[in-house]
Amino acid sequence: MTTIPATGWTKTTASSSRSEVMGAIMDMPRWLFGSSCVHDRAVQDHNLGGAPFLDMPNRHDKVNPSSTSDRRWKGHKMKSNHKYPYSTPEQYREWWAENADAPYGSCWCGCNRSAPIATRNEYRFGHVKGQPKRFIHGHNGRLQRRDNCSAWKGGRFIHKSGYVYVKAYTHPFRNAVDYMLEHRLVMEDHLNRYLWPWEIVHHKNGNKADNRIENLEVMDPRRHVSEHFRKRRESDPKNKTIRELRRIGLSFVKIGQLVGLSGGAVRCRLIAMEDDK
Repeated sequence: MTTIPATGWTKTTASSSRSEVMGAIMDMPRWLFGSSCVHDRAVQDHNLGGAPFLDMPNRHDKVNPSSTSDRRWKGHKMKSNHKYPYSTPEQYREWWAENADAPYGSCWCGCNRSAPIATRNEYRFGHVKGQPKRFIHGHNGRLQRRDNCSAWKGGRFIHKSGYVYVKAYTHPFRNAVDYMLEHRLVMEDHLNRYLWPWEIVHHKNGNKADNRIENLEVMDPRRHVSEHFRKRRESDPKNKTIRELRRIGLSFVKIGQLVGLSGGAVRCRLIAMEDDK
């Protein structure tokens, strides 16, 4: 070890001992390292009686796979935890036989298709390089259906619109999440056929959750719209007032002034009410 006169720092040589190297590092200023944490790490390791980071090989060094002391070596073994308690292909096969109902190499969802081979170790998913995965991509959610899912409510719920939806995995007209309107399924079961998309099932009493077959009726779109407009006209209090004033003998203009409508609107309403009869 030699001393640089201009700076007072020490210069290490190939024959310098570890303690001399550490002493030189401790004498250097922090800014020379680019980060103060490197200097502090060196001081801390020196105070503990060693310098472990000096023994670590850099990225250009050849790493011996048989050495277990090298921190950078990951090897062919994956890490194991409580969820995936295996680290070798042999342990993976034993764990598969104990926990899976499907034969080795098949997808766990029960589709009887071969699962893909893992190309690398995946600690998060429990994949072992060179061994089959547990699921085909996208099939892991199949085990979470129905009773196996904690959020399963029986496959039936009432939408905010008032209609009742039920699960129908195999129905040709189901939606993107495998649900169907319950009143359409009830009518299809009654007619013993599928309903066409343009066929509308009407609730006679207006209760969208009352899906008894006595309360349902199949209609075309035009008749369905006319039926709802008819019920709206019957429940409108202005129409009742217009009908009573017309029986007295008042004109359309006079009735319109009393109810806040024009004479033409009063005439159209009376004609629509006559057609409803």
